[in-house]
Amino acid sequence: MDGSRAGMRSTDSNLEVKGLYRKIIEQWLSGQNDSMWYMHFITDLLTGNVEAFEDKLQQVLLQTLSSWDVATNRYEAFYHGFVLGLIAGVPVTHEVRSNKESGRGRYDVVIIPKDPKQLGIILEFKFVDDETELDTAAQTTLQQIDQRGYDAEFQQRGIQNS
Repeated sequence: MDGSRAGMRSTDSNLEVKGLYRKIIEQWLSGQNDSMWYMHFITDLLTGNVEAFEDKLQQVLLQTLSSWDVATNRYEAFYHGFVLGLIAGVPVTHEVRSNKESGRGRYDVVIIPKDPKQLGIILEFKFVDDETELDTAAQTTLQQIDQRGYDAEFQQRGIQNS
């Protein structure tokens, strides 16, 4: 068998595994919901429907996680990895990147649309001890994203909606 055929088989196997992984995750996440729940979850994220995305994310967290799952002082890293796994099913119309340099810093996760007319998404994970600190942490994080230019790659690609 020549190298090109071996490469094709490897690619076919990877696609098959990816499809299987996606199906398992969709079924796992949907729980008592129908199988379209996950697709709505991803669509809410990609279209900027923040409230609906947040509601679904809260639902997943409550259905699947225990406070014992998160190691002390590793909260941000845990949720970073957890959310990265949740968005692994983002369609091929987007790229997902984690912990890459952009501008004058390093973002946690970005979702880059291949169509520059679509929404570019930057996700930063922060831990707060008290729920009353959420608004302040969110404002500080938005300033961090802006000051460090995490949207530099979006600008290079002509993505203006982020």
